[in-house]
Amino acid sequence: MKAPFLGALLLAIGLPLHAQQAITPQRDITSISANGIELKMLYTDIDRGNHTLRTITFFRSNDKGPAEQIPFEVNEKFIPTLQLNAGADCAISDFRAFKSKAGLRVIYAEREGMWADDRRVTFTVMELKANDDQESVDAPALSFRQVNKFTSQRKFCDVNQALDAEAARLKK
Repeated sequence: MKAPFLGALLLAIGLPLHAQQAITPQRDITSISANGIELKMLYTDIDRGNHTLRTITFFRSNDKGPAEQIPFEVNEKFIPTLQLNAGADCAISDFRAFKSKAGLRVIYAEREGMWADDRRVTFTVMELKANDDQESVDAPALSFRQVNKFTSQRKFCDVNQALDAEAARLKK
């Protein structure tokens, strides 16, 4: 990740540079501690020749049974993983994760179209939140809840270039 991009993105989402830490996926499992919550981020890769499919998911370990999946809220639906697609020409979806004193934030960027197309990019900003509302039976106990969503002003082939160019809009 480029240092100028990271600095611009941190400022854009409204937190000072010293208040956030970018989370870079490790080889496979990355341990994260935020606000007393111990999480793990699983980063997987499916090699499909020149179109790599990666997935990212978060979970909590459970000594007594299966791990607890921490889903993402995208378009008012909870999904267990984010798919990250990249080809020889461009990435059509990718993500950034940040840790701060307030918790964890994930930004998911995706666009429609074929690999070399220039299209508008949709950014979904999510924050890790506990479900404290007993009336929300369908919501998981812990999830990345959507707090903002917007579309890029320009068209891009690579969503990473869109993240670089439109980072300032994330603070709105």
